[in-house]
Amino acid sequence: MENLNQGNRCVSGIILKRSITAEGGGSIFLFSRQHGTLWASAPGCMRGKVRFGGSIEPLVFGRFQIYSSSSRTYLKSIDVKEDFWGIRKSPASLQKAFRWFLFVSDLLPMLTPDNELLKNLFWSLKLLENGCHPELAEHRFLRRWCGIWGVDPGTSLRSNGGDDWYLSMKEVAGEALSVFLSENANMLRCIREAL
Repeated sequence: MENLNQGNRCVSGIILKRSITAEGGGSIFLFSRQHGTLWASAPGCMRGKVRFGGSIEPLVFGRFQIYSSSSRTYLKSIDVKEDFWGIRKSPASLQKAFRWFLFVSDLLPMLTPDNELLKNLFWSLKLLENGCHPELAEHRFLRRWCGIWGVDPGTSLRSNGGDDWYLSMKEVAGEALSVFLSENANMLRCIREAL
């Protein structure tokens, strides 16, 4: 894991979450190519003049100017490259996209870059936007993510009928498949629940 040194930097990535405070400030949870996931504060972004407008919404992909101090990271500006507007028009696609964001938020450690996972997420979102069936796009996204992280439940679970992604955690633990699977139990649980 890397730490962010103080200073200005430009990162490319996608907004996974946004939070708003009662005082009108906000923060975004950004999945960046250079630094993985991180929170960036935008004090006062929801008060008075619209400083960022709709550019601090989840699903926005672009280049982010950030400043890291000794205590936190601040958002300075955003150059939006893709807003995935087509996904926002389809409730089923939007639900899948936010589900993937939840998986990435839960499973990827903070400040751990994973450029291949970011590419997988971006192109899977493009599939959703272009009208791919959400279940098919999710299957592709999760399969490729497994490949990126070296987890292949289909290969590991051959003794249970091959590509059985629907095993409960009790069945997996009861058969003591391998140390590798136990280390990746959280990912397998998410995949099982998703499919």
